[in-house]
Amino acid sequence: MLAYTISSFISIAITCIFKKRNLKILLLSCAPLFLIAALRQFVGTDYASYYYNKIPVILENPVQLELGFSLLGYFSVVVLGSYQWLIAGMALITCFCYWSAIFRYSKNIPLTILIFLALGCYYFSLNGMRQSVAIAIFFYALKFIEKKKLKKYLLCILFAFSFHSVAVLYIPFYWITRVRITSKQIFLGSFFLYVIYPIVSSILYPIVLGKYAAYFGWGMKSGFNWRFLLPLLGLMLLDYMSKMDKFVLQLPKTDYLNVIRNLSIFSFWACNLAPTLTGASAARVIYFFLPAAAIYFPYVLKLGKRTKVIVSLLFVAIFFWTTNEGLGGILPYHTVFSDYKKTYRSYIYEVNHSDDMNFRLNN
Repeated sequence: MLAYTISSFISIAITCIFKKRNLKILLLSCAPLFLIAALRQFVGTDYASYYYNKIPVILENPVQLELGFSLLGYFSVVVLGSYQWLIAGMALITCFCYWSAIFRYSKNIPLTILIFLALGCYYFSLNGMRQSVAIAIFFYALKFIEKKKLKKYLLCILFAFSFHSVAVLYIPFYWITRVRITSKQIFLGSFFLYVIYPIVSSILYPIVLGKYAAYFGWGMKSGFNWRFLLPLLGLMLLDYMSKMDKFVLQLPKTDYLNVIRNLSIFSFWACNLAPTLTGASAARVIYFFLPAAAIYFPYVLKLGKRTKVIVSLLFVAIFFWTTNEGLGGILPYHTVFSDYKKTYRSYIYEVNHSDDMNFRLNN
């Protein structure tokens, strides 16, 4: 926990001390988080999974997985001589793309980074590595939605697709994010996802998905995750009150802000949808849009000194809450300089958390 806390608050401190929005400060700010990801060893589910499963597949046949991921993995092992370069390369892409979007669109960079880290958006990348690369590239590509440059946007999505095929779902958002979603539509969409969709899904999932329906359904690990839902619900209320200058700012009607707002709404809807997904699926769907909420928060608040302190303390508390829960299963932290090793048996056991699996591995 200490390693994540120190690196996170160094990143935030840099943007507080150096208040410029240039490339040098951007790189300085994301460097601590990049190092946490690049220098880790057997930290996060994907690290061990790729090490034991996907890297051998890539070395045997580089075209069996997504092309960008396969080429980077093959180059890291065969040319550079270490699997660790794959980890570092993916961390670099993720950090640079996320921080580029934050530095371009955030009204208050330190607060945005705090919220971004508190909600687990970055530390999710130590687990869902390839998906996080795809999400980060999408957020980098928002500037091409703003500038209405479809070809460059599609090239970015193609690059994201080369790491994770889920990126194809981002293609229609070039047009979807231009629509102005009204407060009435937010309510109706949320009502459908809370009340109607769970009933519909309970009927359709078994019919359409068959045996795979077990991956979906209501359960203790499902997505009514309060660390997501409460902040997002608060954000939606603030957005609703943005018409009342007494409480929050009157929002400027700009293309880029409408894009960020829409993605924040989609993250809220994803959180509403999550109870019909398993725990892992829920988090992945929410993180698909969640970074936008970190950018949008400062726009709907009147950031006086007292407000800044209260909101910052709130998200510091959420950060420690998230960290205490294990940041998605990535604790404890081990570096490449340690002697820490993990056997394949221990990896399988940790992933499955199953006494039955442990019994089978030992017999």
